Amino acid sequence: MGPHGRHWNEEGAEAHGPRFGGFGAGMGGGFRGRGIKYWALYLLREKPMTGAEIMESMESQSMGWWRPSPGSIYPMLNGLVEDGVLSRDDDGRYSLTNKGYEYMGISRDRSAPIERALSEMEGMVEYLHDNRELLKKYSDRLKKIKEGVDRL
Repeated sequence: MGPHGRHWNEEGAEAHGPRFGGFGAGMGGGFRGRGIKYWALYLLREKPMTGAEIMESMESQSMGWWRPSPGSIYPMLNGLVEDGVLSRDDDGRYSLTNKGYEYMGISRDRSAPIERALSEMEGMVEYLHDNRELLKKYSDRLKKIKEGVDRL
């Protein structure tokens, strides 16, 4: 802890937030660097938001311990708009673009949930196969499940 009860990071800059558990404290910038971008994109995957709403959400999620400054949020958001990761609507709300979803590794392909469900089912079948000695008492249920799959 520095003079006057302030906390300092490794570079000698004042670290905002509490010494232990605060966002950015002791991390040489932490969320005030690259992490803030991913946090904002994570928030925007839910719904379009203004820069002020993003700041409020970050403050709320950090339980009031940290709030990004407008000087860190807006230049970052505008850079993401320039890169095509975000779009900005007439009402000032930022939204993820298709490039933004790809950037985050989120598929907008409507068949993706089907792929996940089929993979899950394949895994379940393998599990049941590995435990087939325990399935005798479930034969009626398995027949109903098979009939349901056959109707697909």
